[in-house]
Amino acid sequence: MRNNKVYKMLITISAAAMVLSLAACGGSGSAGSSKAAASSAPAASSAAASSAPASSAAVASTPATSAAASSTSGQGASLDLDLKTLYEQVAKTHTKNYQDLFKPTEDQAFATAEIFGIDRTGNTAKMYVFAATGEYVSLKGKAYNVSGGQGEAIFNIEYTNGGANLKSIDWSDSGAGHDKWVKNNFPKAYYDKSVAYHPSEDNGKSKLMKALDAEAERIMGVPVEQNNLLNIDTDSRTYEIVQTKESGTGADYKFETITIDKGKL
Repeated sequence: MRNNKVYKMLITISAAAMVLSLAACGGSGSAGSSKAAASSAPAASSAAASSAPASSAAVASTPATSAAASSTSGQGASLDLDLKTLYEQVAKTHTKNYQDLFKPTEDQAFATAEIFGIDRTGNTAKMYVFAATGEYVSLKGKAYNVSGGQGEAIFNIEYTNGGANLKSIDWSDSGAGHDKWVKNNFPKAYYDKSVAYHPSEDNGKSKLMKALDAEAERIMGVPVEQNNLLNIDTDSRTYEIVQTKESGTGADYKFETITIDKGKL
């Protein structure tokens, strides 16, 4: 049985444009040995603090939507990428846990990223990013973020006559091995940018998840619920909408959930 309790994905918005013109920045080293096929479970992680982000994020969805981005500049040849198409491909790697219970328009995946740099060799390239993906379902006039995650990653890209295709994603390790993975797999220039990047606003809300929320609202046509959480039991095909309540501090801290609606799907 899969009964995933939705954790509250906190948020921010980035601005928009469909094509990113990137310059491959300097930096030493290359992506290391950690390889994985395009994954639906990015490692939840946070980058260390200080200074401003290196580039702007863009959002794309499944099905196709408009995307937006600005550019990162540096040394090297200019590389043009259609971020809308790329992020649609990233979104497709995110496993949709509830697609058997909802119509395709009611269960959609979205992706976006903060881009630190890209290195191209011939017809292949590696894009070094802090990425986020998420699954949203629409129920009773609202959309709920029901799965997702974010973390540093490497997008492995192949250029063809028809454009650029995502071949695989290497997601950063989680837990104790996270910092080591990023340092070993990101060229120094991009690693330094990742360390300087703030993945959350001062209020603790995730910048990229806020961008995903905004795109989900635009594409799905309903507001994303920010306060109540949605639990879905796939075996019994039932749902619960719950309200969370926090109280106390330290040893007296309590986290409670109150069911405010439930029913069959």
